Amino acid sequence: MVGPTVQDDLLSILLRFRQHKYVLSADVEKMYQQIVHPDDRHLQQIVWRDSPTDLLKTFQLKTVSYGTVSAPYLATQCLQQLGFNYEDIKISDIIVHDFYVDDLTGGDDIDEVQSIRKKIESTLAFEKMEI
Repeated sequence: MVGPTVQDDLLSILLRFRQHKYVLSADVEKMYQQIVHPDDRHLQQIVWRDSPTDLLKTFQLKTVSYGTVSAPYLATQCLQQLGFNYEDIKISDIIVHDFYVDDLTGGDDIDEVQSIRKKIESTLAFEKMEI
């Protein structure tokens, strides 16, 4: 099942991204490997046997399977929720409205952009998501 669209539309994100003098581009490392809570792993199982006469084996998936239709939604929703939960309104707004794949945000002052980068890195690192 494909999840609902939770991001702003792509055109709006790209127009905001292109308005800045300096921009940030970032990629959350191994995103799909980090977003399944251990308590929910029992909900994702593979049943396998090598031949019809073998006993069935079950394997729990610890990650969101890349290529499944729900994977992009799950990854985006995780970032959205992290943004909604963050107290700094500016950083929250950037995470919720400006993150798209590896395009992030920017600014017209290099010091401001570096400050945004540090805050976003620490926010994501708190949830074990490294960029």
